[in-house]
Amino acid sequence: MRETERRAVAETASPKPPPERLSLTLPVINRSERIWLVLAGADKAGALGLALADANVASVPVAGVQGRKRTVFFVDQEAAAEVPENLIDRERYWTANDE
Repeated sequence: MRETERRAVAETASPKPPPERLSLTLPVINRSERIWLVLAGADKAGALGLALADANVASVPVAGVQGRKRTVFFVDQEAAAEVPENLIDRERYWTANDE
C-alpha cells in the first residue's frame, strides 16, 4: 500500500542506491503545478511505457505522478525505445531528437 498521509518516508534498506534516503510521497509531489521527470537508460524504458499507458500506481509508482498544470517526461533515446508511438503525447514527452 502506498503512503497517503505522510509528506515524506524514510527508506533505510533500499535494494537500489542509495540504500538510505528520504522520498516525497505522491500526494506531496502531485501538489506541484508542474512536474518534470528525467529518465535515462534502457532500464527505464519499461517504467516509462507503463507510466504513459496509465499503469497501476502500486506496480509503477511513476504512473501516479501528475502535476496540477503539466507533467513532462524528459527522456533519452534508450528510455524511449520501447514506448509505442500511440502513447507518445508531445505535451508530456520529449526526447533528445525532438527540436
